Amino acid sequence: MFFSVTLITVTLFVTNVHSQVGSALKEAPTIKPTTKKKLPKALVIYERKDLQYSHSRFFSQLSSHADITYKSAISPNLSIRKFGVNQFNYIYLMAPSVDSFGGNVTSKSFGEFVDNGGNLVVATDHTIGNGIRNVGAQFGVEFDEDGTKVINNQYVDLEVDDGSHTSFVLMDKGQIFMGRTDTIVGDQEYYSIPWSGIGINLKPDHPYALPILKCTDSCYSWNPETDIDEYPTLMGRDVTLVAALQMQNGARVIFSGSILSFSNEQIHRIKLATNRGNDGEGNPIRIHTKNSLTKFQMHNMGWILNQKGRFRVKNYRHFLLDDIQKTKKFFVNDTVRFEIQIEEYISGQWFPITVNEQRFSFELNRMSTFVRGPMKNEGGGLLSAEIRLPDIYGIFDFVVKFQEPGFQSIDQKFSITINPISYDMYDRFIPSAFPYYLSAFSMMVGAFLISFTVLYHEGGDIEPRRPEPVTVTNSTPKIKAVPKRVKKRQ
Repeated sequence: MFFSVTLITVTLFVTNVHSQVGSALKEAPTIKPTTKKKLPKALVIYERKDLQYSHSRFFSQLSSHADITYKSAISPNLSIRKFGVNQFNYIYLMAPSVDSFGGNVTSKSFGEFVDNGGNLVVATDHTIGNGIRNVGAQFGVEFDEDGTKVINNQYVDLEVDDGSHTSFVLMDKGQIFMGRTDTIVGDQEYYSIPWSGIGINLKPDHPYALPILKCTDSCYSWNPETDIDEYPTLMGRDVTLVAALQMQNGARVIFSGSILSFSNEQIHRIKLATNRGNDGEGNPIRIHTKNSLTKFQMHNMGWILNQKGRFRVKNYRHFLLDDIQKTKKFFVNDTVRFEIQIEEYISGQWFPITVNEQRFSFELNRMSTFVRGPMKNEGGGLLSAEIRLPDIYGIFDFVVKFQEPGFQSIDQKFSITINPISYDMYDRFIPSAFPYYLSAFSMMVGAFLISFTVLYHEGGDIEPRRPEPVTVTNSTPKIKAVPKRVKKRQ
């Protein structure tokens, strides 16, 4: 009896709790499952299938930022564009000795891919084929001849080199990094970088290219299997190892002369052994240094993935100095203030720009440029410029320009209307016309005095002059008679 009562009590308690939990679950808001952010697409074009294993550490880092697809360079299904639209955001072309590509892909296809905003990385070595060479020609990048390697007799990589001095260590950061490359390679605090590959000939007047990694003065490019019988075409500072291109449409391209620098073999090395000079007995001095290749490749990856060096215009306004609310029109010769706020993309977020240099410039154009000058950095990402409008009315373009190596270029246009001066806006009196005002008022005063004199002046008593009498005679002149002519009869 007691057991049955207890069982009934427990059953009722469980039923009550179950009903309360069920009602609570019905009233609770439904939580939507979190959706994973869609990653951009990346295509890796390889020549050897074991590339994704020999370079697995690099691709592992890339897979956290992009959805990677691997395809062979000679695959009949290879395609990078469809219906004029890029199928991928990034392409890593790592097929050094390929002469032609499969599918509908040609060397020009990579140029069209970049023209449509895609980013491209090309890595090769001394076995370079016509395919990679033609791709470089699309961007004005020239590789050295097939079979040549960059040789450095000063800092030889003692652990890897086979005696040809084609594997060496780059140590002097003041020589290997050129120009303003902080945006790409970071703070330039590098110990050493191992290198082995082909040289790149980059023209110094290239409008978009930037050599981000160059060889030292002791380098030259030559085929190590042949004797040197003439001066090499590339020597010293002319040997470019890695080149970057920042296009005007925002696309980015990197050309690397060493596909080995992306491999696990080079990245996994912690210490590097090289020689620095000789001792007193002629023996090379062996030194050890840290490997900074991983840092270099990760910075390049961040730049090619658009994670740094990007700008955007957040806000813009222009107004008269005495009319911030912009309630008045712009007339010729007015002084106008232009303000623009620019942000920079850093670590996945947008922040006000931090550059203090006057790299941003402005132009006021119509058919030609009327005013040009630098923008003033007010801090907090605010740039300003105060200019006097020209004395020509019409529709003008205020253009903000920025173009620096490694940064996304800015060419932002804003239209303004300059109105002609109305008739009631001219000055009533011009100080420089004082002589004309004086002559006009003097003539008015003179006319008034003359009129007053003529109208109100009274003369003296003067007798009027009497006319003299005229005598008239009664004699009339005699008129002589004119004889008549008689006609003769015939």
